[in-house]
Amino acid sequence: MKKRMNATIGSLFSTLLLANFTMAACQTTHAPVVMRSADNKQVEVQISLNKQSLMWDQSLGAEVSKKSMQISKERRSDLNSIHFLGEAALLERNTRSANQQAKLMLNRDTKSESAIKIQIKAALIEQRPHAALLLSDNALDIAPQDAEIYSLKGLAHTQLGHPIIAKAMWTKALSLDPLNISSLMNLGVLFFNAGHVNKAGAHFDKVLAIVPRHQDALMGKALVHSAQGEPQHALQALKTLSTRYSDNPIVLENIANIAKEHLKDYQLAMKYVEKILALKKTDRKSLESAVAIKQELKKRLAAEETQLSDESLREMADASATSHALSSGHARNHMSLDDSNEIARLEESIK
Repeated sequence: MKKRMNATIGSLFSTLLLANFTMAACQTTHAPVVMRSADNKQVEVQISLNKQSLMWDQSLGAEVSKKSMQISKERRSDLNSIHFLGEAALLERNTRSANQQAKLMLNRDTKSESAIKIQIKAALIEQRPHAALLLSDNALDIAPQDAEIYSLKGLAHTQLGHPIIAKAMWTKALSLDPLNISSLMNLGVLFFNAGHVNKAGAHFDKVLAIVPRHQDALMGKALVHSAQGEPQHALQALKTLSTRYSDNPIVLENIANIAKEHLKDYQLAMKYVEKILALKKTDRKSLESAVAIKQELKKRLAAEETQLSDESLREMADASATSHALSSGHARNHMSLDDSNEIARLEESIK
């Protein structure tokens, strides 16, 4: 794999499907976002296994939490309600509750594709990729043409460190469903991290054609612009994102990196690094990265100041030399004039 670019982007996405509901998800350390599916028949919850993903709509969290509580109080036992509670539990990373809901579904239908998908996602959240693969194969025996299952298999292979197989799974998913957002995003990230920025951009564009405000796709597209030599375009796009996600370190870090590496604007980079360090809640990795960037920026700013000081000294030296030369020139001119006058006086006296 080629050297990774100096950029950060979420890397693992899966789709949670909540049919017949108008909202989904509850707050989690991950970042889910609710959107209509491409065919507008169901609601999709995109969730990233990368904690720094932008895909979280705070306003929807309270609504879904309320809906989950309502279902629990009413003790509704229809499959749609059980499915909803299972998916909502996943978004809370409550895999135990999610698996319990999946078992309730399987008790009614031993071939419940939706129930097995919940189990697969729970296994992925728990970092059990082998279990996820086994469950995925069982699900494919029931639904061999389900794009989402192939997409989830891709995530499992990613956890196992098999990017080539993961790519094959996501490609297969798209052959079955060209509008499968999670596979488009994962392939886009895979291509970006491998240095194939044009291919990455094409995949992010496809996502944005389906969901124009897909936050992680917007992030990916901005980083593609940066990699293609359009740092100002990328910076503007990231600044727009930062107005909404001012407390997300991944946005701030990418702005700092672009300002530092591409624009050589160390003051601007330092401004955004300080914003990361001032965040009340951020992960250790982001803090360590911000500290490292700040140390590098200090060195560059010090070198820049030293260079300016050296240039100032050289300018002063040049100015002094020029002044001396001019003074010497004037002196020589005066001496020449005096000499000429003296010779003229001598000639006059000889006469």
